[in-house]
Amino acid sequence: MRLEPREFLDRLPLPSLHNLKEKWFINLSGCIIPKKIQTVLQLGENFSVPSKNNIRVLIEFLKNIESNLFKIKPHKILGFRGIISPILHNFLSVSGLNNNISKRLNELISFTYRFLKNNKNIIFTKADKGNMTVALSKNDYISEVTRLLKDPETYIRIPKNPINTLTRKTRELLMVWKRKEFISDQTMRTNESRKVSDNSNEEPTNWFVLPYVPNLSEKFFSLVKKYNVKLAFFSFNKLKKFIRVQKDTLPKYFNKNVVYKIFCKDCDASYVGQTGRKLTTRISEHRNHINRNNNNQSVITNHRLEFNHEFDWDGVQILDKERILNKRLNSEMLHIHMQKNGLNLKTDTECLHYSYASLLDNFKQH
Repeated sequence: MRLEPREFLDRLPLPSLHNLKEKWFINLSGCIIPKKIQTVLQLGENFSVPSKNNIRVLIEFLKNIESNLFKIKPHKILGFRGIISPILHNFLSVSGLNNNISKRLNELISFTYRFLKNNKNIIFTKADKGNMTVALSKNDYISEVTRLLKDPETYIRIPKNPINTLTRKTRELLMVWKRKEFISDQTMRTNESRKVSDNSNEEPTNWFVLPYVPNLSEKFFSLVKKYNVKLAFFSFNKLKKFIRVQKDTLPKYFNKNVVYKIFCKDCDASYVGQTGRKLTTRISEHRNHINRNNNNQSVITNHRLEFNHEFDWDGVQILDKERILNKRLNSEMLHIHMQKNGLNLKTDTECLHYSYASLLDNFKQH
């Protein structure tokens, strides 16, 4: 089945943010939750809300566009970059949230943030069955989870995560089956490209995957047709930040796959980097580099030695979380350019297209 998002949306009735739907939201917290919070959270964890942060919108678009460019012919890439820059500039130069629904949603989101800040014993999660949003008392939730975890008929404590061992043994078993010709080589190639058609002359469909932003993403439909690609969207700003599986918050320095920023304590200098490892591991390397007896260049160490300055190792800022390396490297490059007094080498942004630099410079001035 093929669905064109624009045609689908045109047929939808106008959404209402004033009415509660039956069996969409249930309050088991024992506290009074304002109706307007219930009306927005009843929409579910995957409901996409507009972002008020234009810098984040720009970074998300640019890093995803760059990660998709290999899908069009190399000689057309420069022209494509030149076309999309004015589109992004026009969107960012005016309010992207100029419709009543977007404004209303952001008002509700802000109100929900304030409500949860003042009512820390209330949590929202998804029902075990169906898509109902459930409000619970945090203390009651923890007590019930603790009871289940202590029940030996429900859970058994294991001393070590077995996933790596199971994966290794599965791979070994598959190799044995392959040697004995129980399975073919083709079955072993898990990354083999799928055939789109029996017609060998037919080219596979290339998909541009971009973040969905109202009043912006739709402008790319006519654009990508010229490049023989199709559009698919994802949301980077969902209600999942409120409605989620209740797990302990991961400490900042234990996060992986991040773009980070380190600030100098004694001036406005800063450094932007990226790592796929735990942030604490990478920051420790920056911090301890000054003690090494080698000639490897480090702009952070050079700054510390030349000016006798120190960095705020406890105040490192996470700028982006991105699992895919190519996107993370693009995000790093964009954030490096956004610095007002960055210590990064010029070579770190030499691949940044001049039209992107112009867009980013508009935000550096504010």
